Amino acid sequence: MPKEPNKALRIVIPLVVVAAAIALVVGIGMTSKGRAPAPSRPTSTAQPTEAPEQEQQASPNESANHTIAAAPERPVDEPVPLQPTATEAQPPASAQSSTAQSGAYAIRVWSGDVPRVVLGSLDPPSGFELEVELTPFGAGVAKVTTTNHYVTARDLVQARRDPSSTHDHYVVQQLAEQPGVAPDGSPITYRMSAMGVTAIVINGQRVELFGGSYGRVWQLESHTATQATWSAEIVDTVADQTIATLRRTYTLEPGSFEIKVAQSIESHTSDALGLVWEQFGALDLPRDTSGYRIPMQRERFGYFRASKPSEIHADGALVRRDSVLKRIQNGIAKGQPVASEWPNSRYDDAGPLVWAAQTNRYFMAAVYPGGLSTSPHELPIGASVTASVLQGDQPKSFEDDRVAHRLSSPVMQLAPGATLAFDVGFYAAPTDERRLQSGADPGAQAARLDKIVVYNMGGFCAFCTFAWLADILMGILRFFDSVTGDWAISIILLVVCVRALLHPIFKRSQIGIQRFGKQMQRIAPKQKKLQEKYKDDPKRLHEEVRKLMREENVSYAGLFGCLPMFLQSPIWIALYAMLYTSFDLRHEPAFYGIFQQLGGWSFFADLSRGDSLITLPQSLWFNMPLMGHITAINVLPILLGVVFFVHQKYLTPPSTGNMTPEQEQTQKIMKVMMVVMFPVFMYNAPAALTLYFVTNSTLGIVEGRWIRAHMDALDLDGTQGADGRKVVTNTAGAKPTLEERLRARLEAKRPPKKP
Repeated sequence: MPKEPNKALRIVIPLVVVAAAIALVVGIGMTSKGRAPAPSRPTSTAQPTEAPEQEQQASPNESANHTIAAAPERPVDEPVPLQPTATEAQPPASAQSSTAQSGAYAIRVWSGDVPRVVLGSLDPPSGFELEVELTPFGAGVAKVTTTNHYVTARDLVQARRDPSSTHDHYVVQQLAEQPGVAPDGSPITYRMSAMGVTAIVINGQRVELFGGSYGRVWQLESHTATQATWSAEIVDTVADQTIATLRRTYTLEPGSFEIKVAQSIESHTSDALGLVWEQFGALDLPRDTSGYRIPMQRERFGYFRASKPSEIHADGALVRRDSVLKRIQNGIAKGQPVASEWPNSRYDDAGPLVWAAQTNRYFMAAVYPGGLSTSPHELPIGASVTASVLQGDQPKSFEDDRVAHRLSSPVMQLAPGATLAFDVGFYAAPTDERRLQSGADPGAQAARLDKIVVYNMGGFCAFCTFAWLADILMGILRFFDSVTGDWAISIILLVVCVRALLHPIFKRSQIGIQRFGKQMQRIAPKQKKLQEKYKDDPKRLHEEVRKLMREENVSYAGLFGCLPMFLQSPIWIALYAMLYTSFDLRHEPAFYGIFQQLGGWSFFADLSRGDSLITLPQSLWFNMPLMGHITAINVLPILLGVVFFVHQKYLTPPSTGNMTPEQEQTQKIMKVMMVVMFPVFMYNAPAALTLYFVTNSTLGIVEGRWIRAHMDALDLDGTQGADGRKVVTNTAGAKPTLEERLRARLEAKRPPKKP
């Protein structure tokens, strides 16, 4: 007589799997919530600095390597005093009492054009890792472009084949600009430049240093391919003399991602000055537009713990850029002051700040202490960090808004005739922890910027991403990659290791499920009689069924045999987070790039994205619920659905035969959801993760067949155990006592009697 399938358990297993899949998708934040109504742009916690419509620059053909003599330029007119705003924080009373304010301070304004100032090169043979374009606005960074990293894998392939061809290098930082209208109705442009100086507060008076409608305040003293120096002058309009010279020197060495910024203030007065330095830090990085378009732009802080002053701790908040924007704009809409990004209540046991960073899926931009020290120390301009915002044109989306960190120093004392230096570093590079730990960039290593790298999707489900497990899996994959030289093969080897590790548990769970199904099938006639006899007394029926199962040595504990199969769920979640955020897999082809060697085929060209069997024309790109941004036809998710369908045949236990028509219908729906919906969820997942699932399910089919072949030799109706030995029961048929089980175990160990 053919065995009836266990229909009850066919519902349990798919339900748990589907629930886990849905929880995973929701947890990683695939869907985004709406934003609060935004106020009129621009908005900022501190007003963005206004600048002229056109930045003064020389012809792009002018040599970037030409050194400009440090000769002073004639001012446009007399310095104009800039009065402090009422909202600016004043120095403590002690600082004011120890200094003398000799009059109104102003910034000198310069005339003339400034040539295009560029450090480094985009030519790989030059040895530079970056090209850095500087701007007179705040003597800041207008653009940071990577030399050896590209926007797409196709650009990388083209660059390797033909270095002279046109391809898009990846831009880590970009000057933020938004047109606006001044109070008098005239058009202006609001700008934010990375590392640009916004102002200095001298003895309680704020002096603007960014430059804007009143002219250019920073002059270029010198410029080579590796170094550029800017200077600005503070004057006392009452005494008609220069009281201080500000200098900023940018240095970029070949082979380094570190942009060293030497900052100093030289006093030319006999008075002591109390100073507060304000400048922009990192600007937000571009959003990843592939796949699910999961928002991975975050702000991060590294700081000393108050309880452990020698230990740098990276925040675990993983605050998303969208959260910063929403908090700021909600506060402005309600007329409430916007809280600082650092310090605040999110960071427990926080001591001095060491670095402030903004990151996206694969890149980072961070400000950290400069100088020659190899030991971590406090960021000299890290007393507080706020966020400045330029709002875009889309009122219901944060995508075109721009956010910049704005850093302030504590009150610093400048003695008469002295020079005060407070150097910083600016690191704009991939989130590659191996490079950060290698010593290739000593300043970044000393500041422990490697702590920025986390394999975590963030959001409310950050705790369930199992970051510690992702670190272990990353270590295993890197080991396999060092042996094989291919990440796809390394992922397949990881599957083999995980399956081998979980095989004893998986085998035991399969035997337990099959045994329970057969036992329930064996007692089904007796159970049916009890249901007919006590159909009007549910309580008595429950007691009699429990008694029957106890007499027949059947336990519901067999149902829990399916739970060990879900031990792989944490591995899947951790693997998803690791493969989605690990820079190691970005633009890495599968199987030694064999498909790219066949005429530049995009199939498996980038393991961090979908497999892209057929790349669609850009005019056919579209967004799909649950699937994300569709730019190509991916074949691996379809193959995954086929493998899941076959795999079900070897995971489904026999049925008890006691299912209602409604339960049978539910079972069919669960089958469809398991086979169809899960591949839909995975359509835009990294090809590396889909490859893991396909390989895992394929090995699961082989393993399931092998286990079933061994189970056929076992009596699973309750009279034999998993090892084939007879299960001893007492005369009443009840569960054996401890004494009876021990006696049976001793009896089994005795050697058989000789005939």
